[in-house]
Amino acid sequence: MSMSTANTRARQHGRRQHGCRLQPIRVGGTVPMLSACALLLCASALLAEEDPRPASGADPFGTTDAETSGAGATEANAAAAEHRLHEHQDRLDVESVDARIERLEQQLAQREAHIERLQAAEARRAEAKHQLEQRLEALRARLPAPEGGTLTAAEARARARADAQTLERLLREGQGVNNPQLWQQIRETEHALHRSQYLLARAEGDRTVYRMRPGDSLAHISAMVYGTDQAWQRIFEANRHLLDDPDRVLPGLTLVIP
Repeated sequence: MSMSTANTRARQHGRRQHGCRLQPIRVGGTVPMLSACALLLCASALLAEEDPRPASGADPFGTTDAETSGAGATEANAAAAEHRLHEHQDRLDVESVDARIERLEQQLAQREAHIERLQAAEARRAEAKHQLEQRLEALRARLPAPEGGTLTAAEARARARADAQTLERLLREGQGVNNPQLWQQIRETEHALHRSQYLLARAEGDRTVYRMRPGDSLAHISAMVYGTDQAWQRIFEANRHLLDDPDRVLPGLTLVIP
């Protein structure tokens, strides 16, 4: 087949397929020519039909617009799910922190309550210690200095004098009176005087004490203690805070025996 015949068939085929009709034009009224515009359009159509490559911008793997849209939606759903997962994890982290803070607050409240109990116990202990110290001071005040107390001989002598005066007053009031309460006070005062005189004897290092009975005298006591009734003046001088007259000694008085 000659080249001219092939070209002629190709032009006919192009006209049948794409409806391109090449009209000859006359230039100068004598030479036929193809329109440049028509020729370019027909050539483009032929190339588009015969070229297997995809058009510019088309998916080389044959992916359709629907498939592309579905893939985009899937990616968007995955991104949204991941975002929700992160939000859930953040909430879990916040809840975990809140729970830990609550546990720490509970522990703090328990420790504060424990501290309050300890402070209350310490306050009670301090109060008990204070009361004990007061009692010890009272006991020391009743003990002479040689025995670890704070009682002096002068204080013991003053107490004994006060007790003796109270006893003498009660004895005067109780003469010829049958009053059980009054005689109970007399006995209690006799005991108080005995304690005061005993502390005085210990403070001064004296021998002992003796409670007078009805019919006793200083000479009689001197004879019992010293073996002679001539030492009564020693007893009188040791008890001058109680006695004004050696011949007037009331029953119930406790005397210091030097």
